[in-house]
Amino acid sequence: MEDRDASPKTAHTLEAVMRAIAADYARRPDLSRLFAVARRRQTPRLRKWLAEMIPVAEADMRRSEQDATRHRRDACVVTAAWWQAARWCVAQPSPLLALVLAPTRESLAHRADYLPHWAEIHDESAAFYRRRLDHWRTEAEGLRRPQRRRTATVPAPARLRTEGDRARSAHGAPRAGAPHDPRPIPPIPTEVPVSLSPTPLSERAARAALAAFYRPHEVAAGLAGVGAAALWQRLTAPDPRSRLAAYRPEAELSKARLTAEFVIPGDDMWPTALDTLGDACPLGLWVRGTGNLAELSARAVAVTGRRNASESGNATAGQLARDLTDAGHAVATALSYGIANAAQRAVHAEPAPVLAVLPCGLDRCHPYNQTELLHRVVHRGGVAVSAYRPGTPTSADTLAATGRLLAALTRAVVLVEPEPDPSTVPLEAARAAYSMGRAVFLLNSGDADSGAGYPRRAARLLASVRACRVEGSADVVNALTGHGRPHCDAPEQAGGTGGSHHP
Repeated sequence: MEDRDASPKTAHTLEAVMRAIAADYARRPDLSRLFAVARRRQTPRLRKWLAEMIPVAEADMRRSEQDATRHRRDACVVTAAWWQAARWCVAQPSPLLALVLAPTRESLAHRADYLPHWAEIHDESAAFYRRRLDHWRTEAEGLRRPQRRRTATVPAPARLRTEGDRARSAHGAPRAGAPHDPRPIPPIPTEVPVSLSPTPLSERAARAALAAFYRPHEVAAGLAGVGAAALWQRLTAPDPRSRLAAYRPEAELSKARLTAEFVIPGDDMWPTALDTLGDACPLGLWVRGTGNLAELSARAVAVTGRRNASESGNATAGQLARDLTDAGHAVATALSYGIANAAQRAVHAEPAPVLAVLPCGLDRCHPYNQTELLHRVVHRGGVAVSAYRPGTPTSADTLAATGRLLAALTRAVVLVEPEPDPSTVPLEAARAAYSMGRAVFLLNSGDADSGAGYPRRAARLLASVRACRVEGSADVVNALTGHGRPHCDAPEQAGGTGGSHHP
């Protein structure tokens, strides 16, 4: 028999059968005896499991209580420091003191605001572990009581068994001192549920936990078959001491949501364009900002290019961003230097919302000194998006995935002086956009050296995605709004020529 997931029809049939069996057992008059016998049979395994898990729950509870106490103490210290700095600033105004008092990230005001929330979260976590610990201790005590009675029973004095004793034993007579029950004990099924049931896991917390350990295509089949919560339970069940089993999905999600919201399919802010990605569709997206992700994504156009762009390249990117904004489109970029930076600053000058895609957790910024730009995005009607939970650092893999996510969230990708390295975000976004059926434009910046000397791999990539070479931002806007069809001259491929593509 093949080891594979059941089809939805088979799963539905099995579920109906199991529900019918459960309903039949629930109607049996001897159900309590069934549970009692099953409990006696499973007592050794349950006692061993509880002996291992009770110390773990105690350690988790103590750690949560200590964290809550520490955060409250730190909040008191930070609040006192803020008031002292405020008194100094009133007595002698200073820009440095004003910066310390402002609610910017990692300032005294920011820490005084979020530390009490962290303390409340750790209090809730400690209460959760305390309830679980009390339940487990009650279960362990209940399992020990029958054992004590059995071990404390004093056997009758040894005597020779008579023929009458042997005859009564052979005919099923009860032991001396044992209550007689005329009802026969029915056969016990191999799997009988016990009272130790895990806390229900929400779909959002399960998806966030899966996204922290797996890529979307690795769990797509299981996600479609049983759902996120059941899949997480299935993955953590084999080894209670594994890294996955030690992960607390609900608590980790509560911590991360202090920084960003986790949006999943079915939410109002979920971009519908991602539903066409199939197995590559993200399990969820981390979002910060005052804008609506679904609304911005529906009209977003990605603008990306070289980090060390020329002056004409920066000017071209700025003009393109202004023209797209005036035409009703939203500009989507990374927070990189060069072309992306110029496009974002031009949009903020309008002002208009921006969709920013980051290759790291939203509690940090990449590049690290673009924090001011990220602050503008999230507080001026824009949205910052990441596929990675807060605390995730930037790596080569996350940069490549950011290029693909940038293409998936937008209608088209416009390259302005793209990097010659094909592994960078601009060309990765172009490759992903072409595979998804999005339009790819290569905008001429007017710099004679910007398109010269592409390595053969980059030139082949630009030709393979059939990038439409245009001379001005008006051509891009006309093509996107349907008012014109620009002349698309695909870049020449090394060793051959590329065709043309009209979006």
